[in-house]
Formats: sequence, structure tokens, C-alpha cells
Amino acid sequence: MIRSSEKMRTISASPKRACVRENGCCIMVSFAILATITSPVNTRVLYYRNECYPATSWKRLRKMATLRDIAAELGLAVSTVSRALSGQANVEAATRARVLAAAERLRYRPNALARALRRNQTQTVGLVIPDILNDFYASAAAVLQRVLEQQGYRTVLALNNDNPETDAKCLAGLLEQHVDGIVHVPCTKDGARVVRDATHQIPVIEMNRRSSNGEFDAVLSDEREGSRILTQHLLQLGHRRIAMIVGPEMYSTTRDRVDGFNDAFREERVSRDDSSVFFGTYSRTWGKTAMEQVMRRTPRPTAVYASSSQLVLGAMAYFAAAGMHVPADCSVVGLGNPDWYQITHPPLTTYAIPLREMGMIAAQLLLARITELRSDVVVPTVTRLSGHLIIRASAAQPPSVSAMPIPEDIDVNT
Repeated sequence: MIRSSEKMRTISASPKRACVRENGCCIMVSFAILATITSPVNTRVLYYRNECYPATSWKRLRKMATLRDIAAELGLAVSTVSRALSGQANVEAATRARVLAAAERLRYRPNALARALRRNQTQTVGLVIPDILNDFYASAAAVLQRVLEQQGYRTVLALNNDNPETDAKCLAGLLEQHVDGIVHVPCTKDGARVVRDATHQIPVIEMNRRSSNGEFDAVLSDEREGSRILTQHLLQLGHRRIAMIVGPEMYSTTRDRVDGFNDAFREERVSRDDSSVFFGTYSRTWGKTAMEQVMRRTPRPTAVYASSSQLVLGAMAYFAAAGMHVPADCSVVGLGNPDWYQITHPPLTTYAIPLREMGMIAAQLLLARITELRSDVVVPTVTRLSGHLIIRASAAQPPSVSAMPIPEDIDVNT
């Protein structure tokens, strides 16, 4: 949608531009389409610029000012204009001021495509994540984008929806746009195979998850350690029947979390016979469905470890609909630390993952790899960052009576 403070009268458009006329002015909206995401919903990530020009012919509007135009206007050499605009020192201050004023007057904009061809770089970086609505990925993406922007890079966002086919299309699309590097949350064991098999090689940094081939750098949180610490906390409170809710077993994050869960039982020398792991998807729907299965077990678990924020949402919604109280009827712990964990009833005990540090390190490592790619063969590295346990009110000693009747069917949306 194109918005103007004035009422829009007529609109003329081309595939990449739209012109809105009002009171003798034409508001130009120029779209540089940076990414196209297909399945399941067609989405485009757009960078745009709005400018107001005097009403004139469409042909004239399409012609952008060049270095030659500025040079002709001022009677200077093109090389002098170029040096002045690029900030080189061997230009007199008065000349630089004239050049900058003329560039502004003529609405000169650097030709990013020409610059990319000269440098063999586009100053763009691709970011492929499963879901922008997930606070985990949204937070990491925001930090990563800020770091890259400070170094002159634009971030092109693509969502793979944890779908292997969509993931391959996202990666192929970024290659076609000649991005200088990619930060990737893999959803298959092969990871960025499309990039690995491409003729034009660019660096890839895996974030949060790691593919099984080990060919790319990876920046991860130590989720095995975090899961061990959370489970150990529940065991030390006296829980012996603990249900763990996780996502797909093929993800490295899921395997790490389950390994940490098992580590805690071994370290505390407690049998895991009465504790179970429920595999599904990292979604609120699975959180609710898994809780229905958990609470029908006999004997019923006294604690639940929901290993993502979406799983926590499903679990807490189930308890509310069932009329159960946390932690009086059942303790709950989560993973990650979105802001709303502090205002749940009660506030949630969790293991905080260092999202900010992950985003910063992934961005810095990618920038380093972009530089090294021009000269050296690099050996992939794995960086694991530790988080910390946050004890709040959602976990307590197990209740003395655990045989509370549970409704057969619970609608958490009512």
C-alpha cells in the first residue's frame, strides 16, 4: 500500500515503480526487490525510497543523475567529482562542498549495481530463519542486522518455515541475488547444500542449529548444558516423574536438549524410567497436544520441561483451561527467556540463551569470512555460548497428591 498525506488521485505503475500524482507533484516509490519467499505464503522483502518530484514526463523521471551530470554542472572533471563524493582527502574543502550541494540538488544517488560490479560485492547478506514471529529468531535477527548495518551491509530476510523445499528455494534465491554471505538456520541434516554445490562460493554461518556435514561455521548456544541444568534443578527439588516436550528429533537443538535431559538423570543417579520425552514440533499446538498426553499418564508427571517458548505457550494454555495451578499441581520450566516469561502466572523458571551474543558473533564471523574468502582457505569452527539458569516461581517441590482428575477434552482457545 502507498500512503500519502494528501488524497491520492491517479496512480500509474510499472513492475518496479509506482507514481502517485497529486496537486502537480509526483511521489515516486522505487522498489528494489531483494528477496522472494514462496511457500506457504508469497512474501516479498522490499527496500524502498519515497521522493517528491515536480510533475514531469515519465521518461525524464526515469533518468537518474550521474557523476557526469554533476561534473558538467560544475565544470569539473568526473574524477574530481568521484573523489569528492567518496570522501577522499585530496579534494579542496570548497570544491567538495560544491560537489555535495550539486549532488543534492540533482538528486544524485550512487549506482549500487555499478559499485557491486566494480568491487565484486553487493554489500548484502542473506538471513534464512524458520519464523520471524518466534521471539527467539526475531531477537537474534535484530541484533545481527544492527551489526551488519554498522559495517555497511543490508540484510535480506528469507523464511524457510522449517520446510526443506522452501529452504532450498530461499538459498538459491539469495545466490541469484549475489549476496556476499548467508546466516542460516538449517532445517535438514544437509544444511546449505545448495550453496555448497554452487559454482560461486560464499561463506555460510549456521546459527542455533548445525547440519551434520560440518562444512560450515556454526554459532550455537550450549543447549545440552542448559537442558542438563534445568532438569537437574527439578530433580534437586524432588521431582522424579518429569515430562519433556521437544520438537523434531532430526534437529541438532532437539538432540542436544534431550541429551542434556538424560545427562541430569545420570549425574543425579536417578532412574529415568518414569520420565518421558515427547517429540513433535516446536509449536503451541504441539505444546497443548503433548500436555494432553502427559496428563493422561499413570502415574502422572509432577513436572514438565517445555523446551521452547511456543511449547511453553501451549503447556500454560492447557493448565489454564484445565483449571490446574502451577506449580501447586505441576511444576513447569522452559528454555529461552522472552520478556513475557516474567509476567506469566506464575513467572517462569527457565534457562536464558545468550541471543544477543549469538547474533553479534554470527555477524562478526560472517564479515571475517567474507574478507578471508578472497585469499585463504578457512577451516570451519563451532562456537558454543553458555546461558544461565533463572529461578522464578513456576517450579517447586512436587505435590503430595498427584491423582487429580483431568477433563477428557480441553479447548485452550476458549
